[in-house]
Amino acid sequence: MPQARLYYLRTHDRLEIDGLIQQGTRLIPFEIKAAATVTAHDADAIKRWMSLTHREEGGLVLYAGSHIELVGRNIWAIPIQATIDDPM
Repeated sequence: MPQARLYYLRTHDRLEIDGLIQQGTRLIPFEIKAAATVTAHDADAIKRWMSLTHREEGGLVLYAGSHIELVGRNIWAIPIQATIDDPM
């Protein structure tokens, strides 16, 4: 399995993405939110990044809630707990 690389992004024009996961040529932007609820607004930075880079791979908003939700085109909100629970 290829290794993934993790990056943080902040540009001179104030675009800030909490993280980018790179695996090969694929880049997946993500935001981390402490709130138990999520809105489409929480994905604004990802939407802007996708528009500027012309990438449609999608992105993730990790949040403190309990439901998986679509919050933008190809942008999913996922409970952060789902990424750290031990499946065993």
